[in-house]
Amino acid sequence: MINYITTPPQANNLERVIGLLNKADDNGEFNIEEDYFSHIRDKSYYLGALSWLGFIEKRQNAIFLTQEGINFRNLNATDRVFRIRKILLSDSVFNIAHRYKSSDHNTLKKIITKEIRKPNTKWLSKGKILSETTANRRASTVISWSKEVALIPQKRQMRQSLNKKNITTHVVYDGNLQNDNLNQLEKIYFAIKELTKSEKPRNSFTVGEITNFCKNKWPNWRYLENKSTTVGSAVRRCLQHHCSDTKYGGKGGARTAIGLKKGDEKDIFKWEKEEGLWSIRSNED
Repeated sequence: MINYITTPPQANNLERVIGLLNKADDNGEFNIEEDYFSHIRDKSYYLGALSWLGFIEKRQNAIFLTQEGINFRNLNATDRVFRIRKILLSDSVFNIAHRYKSSDHNTLKKIITKEIRKPNTKWLSKGKILSETTANRRASTVISWSKEVALIPQKRQMRQSLNKKNITTHVVYDGNLQNDNLNQLEKIYFAIKELTKSEKPRNSFTVGEITNFCKNKWPNWRYLENKSTTVGSAVRRCLQHHCSDTKYGGKGGARTAIGLKKGDEKDIFKWEKEEGLWSIRSNED
């Protein structure tokens, strides 16, 4: 649980913040060497960040892990990421960062800064709303942490090549597709595009949302009642088979996606496993 009594985090390196948990002894008491930090103020920044996350508390003149901190330290690396994501998403500022994750850096930073300075904000310092300048610095921390746990995408340098095709150019973006159960890939691609328009700023959707759009748009996309296949299962299968995130032996179980790598011609969709959301993969994903 986030400790809003503590000053909002201002240590940009979340991995280093979490690494401090290893400085606590078996009784949960901290004994941190001063040379662990490059500047003395960094100590208060990083310990403050741990306190904000609810992982440490001060008792008399010493600092100890809270029960939440102890539980977190005992998790494996994967579960730590899921736990941190859950904690951060419970906060309105990180939630807004995740919601507008597709925005460019400057726009996203402005959105976060505005959220931090809302009249009903919990991001206070000594009971007062942060100044524009301070809120802007905190927004940098929010973006940095969010990238570390994949709440917003990391920007990658794309290798330039005249022969490299856009991964979605072969998909027909056409709403005049026939009212039947054919051309499923094109229909699902179209459905996500249209949902992105109507549900802006969202750009990722559940299988159920995509299925409902397809059933309403193409009511003759259906199967015999005695068949195990449904529109929903067909949509899910198509998404999985064109997504490198779900290749067999990886995060999912789509056998036909075996060997599929990000950027391949058939790598059309992106899967956010924890949220169960699907979107169209961009060249930056």
